Amino acid sequence: MRIEYVSFSLNQKIYRRLGENLFTGPVFEFSRQYSLEFFETSGDPLPRPDIEGGGGHRSTGLGWALAYDSRDNTLSPSSGAYIETGVTGYSKTIVGSHNYTSAELDIRKYIPFSRKGRTLLALQGVSRNTWGRVPAQKLPALGGREIMRGYYEGRYRDKHLAAVQAELRSHISGRVRGVLFASAGGVGSAPGDIFRNRVRYSGGLGLRYMLIPGNGGNLRFDYGWGGESSGFYITFGEAF
Repeated sequence: MRIEYVSFSLNQKIYRRLGENLFTGPVFEFSRQYSLEFFETSGDPLPRPDIEGGGGHRSTGLGWALAYDSRDNTLSPSSGAYIETGVTGYSKTIVGSHNYTSAELDIRKYIPFSRKGRTLLALQGVSRNTWGRVPAQKLPALGGREIMRGYYEGRYRDKHLAAVQAELRSHISGRVRGVLFASAGGVGSAPGDIFRNRVRYSGGLGLRYMLIPGNGGNLRFDYGWGGESSGFYITFGEAF
């Protein structure tokens, strides 16, 4: 099935420093999706499915987030850790079409194996949870260019998601780095269902080209394999 639509989104966090490496502040999000059309792979139109947000949605959310950040470089870390958690509420009373709540926990750790981080292990664990009348397009989704590479984004969606991934990053020559990565994750209608359902796996390899020496801003080339699909990704910055 192919879905065509028009969408717009804005997500803004305003952090205030509480202490060394500790930050907190409000979160604002607005997203809209409309003009949805559904087609068979052959191109024939399909009727609109009877799902939450099947005709589009308008989500406006306000929340609060807390973050700990000891990374040595936000664009391409070689040491330190990053932990962020937050809760956002979406309401019809503030220009929205649905009432629901989302919460997220993102934990990252960077372990250098050599001086100057020329070889390192990067680890990440993510938990995303939603409650209420959540539009299908806003459900936590596995896949895409950041986590579970190899599955197209949204291949598996549900109200609760948990995933982990690891990357081994090593300098090759000059501005070029090589990467091996692997991920595992799942979704479920309740937190406990994530592990009772089938856990998905993916892995792959990639190259990094440092655009600005000393800055750490990398051009990223990744190829990932999932259980039923694969994907090639070109983007700026690390996956995490």
